Amino acid sequence: MAIAPQTSVSDTQGGPLEGQLDGFVRGDLRSYKNTDTAEVPFGCLVCLDSSAEDTAAKLPTDAAIPAGVVVFSHKYAKPQELGDTGLKTGTEMHVLRKGTVWVHVKEAVDPGDAVRVILDATDGQIGSFATTSQGSGDSAVIAEACWLTSTSGAGVALLEVDFTTQAALNDD
Repeated sequence: MAIAPQTSVSDTQGGPLEGQLDGFVRGDLRSYKNTDTAEVPFGCLVCLDSSAEDTAAKLPTDAAIPAGVVVFSHKYAKPQELGDTGLKTGTEMHVLRKGTVWVHVKEAVDPGDAVRVILDATDGQIGSFATTSQGSGDSAVIAEACWLTSTSGAGVALLEVDFTTQAALNDD
């Protein structure tokens, strides 16, 4: 069977991936073991797991201490480390503690808007981001982060973070 020749070339690239580092800036990366029972998607916030060793992290809950945002990488083996929705339990994750990363947002955002993390699965993926309150106890403001780009609705936006101070999340 003959393969058809390529007859066109796109002059535009696809958009950034969730968890992709900003190409111009590296950051403060650290490795953490996923101790959550759920898979952790790229571009989600993870928090320190106080019930495990210092290098353990899981999806956020109220009053947890943020570790950073899970960074995208091609290094993960499927199906051992990479599942259908993210990194499996026990997988070593690369986490951005300080720097810029592309993340999924569930609504329109603009620079200057509040940065919130989703804490309840009924409002979307736990650990993903929003700008408006999702209801009592369902999201937490992240003072250590700011939006660098805008979206007109749900999509991918550039977020700058600095979790080196490790302040606990406080739900709204």
